[in-house]
Amino acid sequence: MRPSKVIQARRLTMNPKFASYIPGTRVMSRRNLKQYLRKYRMVYVKPDVGVAGKGVMKVWKQKKGSKKFRYKVGYRSRKFSSFPRMYRSILYNRRRTKRTRKYIVQRGIRLLKYRKRWTDIRVWVQKNKKNDWVVTGMVVRVSKRGKIITNNHGGGSVTSVSKLLRHLPKSRRKRVIREITRLSRAIAEDMDGRFTLKRGVGVDIGLDRKYRPWIIEVNTHSPGLDVFRKLGNRAAIKRIRSLLKYRGGYLGWKDRMR
Repeated sequence: MRPSKVIQARRLTMNPKFASYIPGTRVMSRRNLKQYLRKYRMVYVKPDVGVAGKGVMKVWKQKKGSKKFRYKVGYRSRKFSSFPRMYRSILYNRRRTKRTRKYIVQRGIRLLKYRKRWTDIRVWVQKNKKNDWVVTGMVVRVSKRGKIITNNHGGGSVTSVSKLLRHLPKSRRKRVIREITRLSRAIAEDMDGRFTLKRGVGVDIGLDRKYRPWIIEVNTHSPGLDVFRKLGNRAAIKRIRSLLKYRGGYLGWKDRMR
């Protein structure tokens, strides 16, 4: 069973190593959505237990002090003259798409763009043969033009971290990658013992416009190799497969493909 995003966020914020890197996350309600929009102006509304980016909405106030709101789901964007009208529309959209399960509201981070499209970074962390958590793969997921989600199911593409950070000096680029690595390993260590992690942990990290990392989501439920295959990163795939076999992690048919 996939873990609850809101429970996961609460657990992670209890650890001082990375509490400040977790975007504020609450159970979706009229009150919580209104408070978060007042505080952050832009938020994401998503299923508490979801997969493949289905049902994710971007919600925002048009400008500071404005009473006008918008939300976007898929390619569709809608405008509203008041919060109550927008909230009713969000509830209707959930019912219409038969996604009536619990939702969360999460602080929106204005992420780095690659060629004018949104990005996040999937980091795969696994235990090596010395029983230490190590990063075995890192890939940038890029949204399809006009969409807000970055995963493959939403038509996204991939690129390398070095290309995303190509405008930074080499020393700064190395610092950013070290920080992403440190955070990802710390999360895996924190999750160890509370989940069965034979396949490892897939950590989704977003960089804001100041290159500060934010922990968007942690995937403890069978993260896949598809993004690394799409990038053509054979070295990462080889490392990941090797430790999957050593740890007895399940190799699905997609993982066996070259």
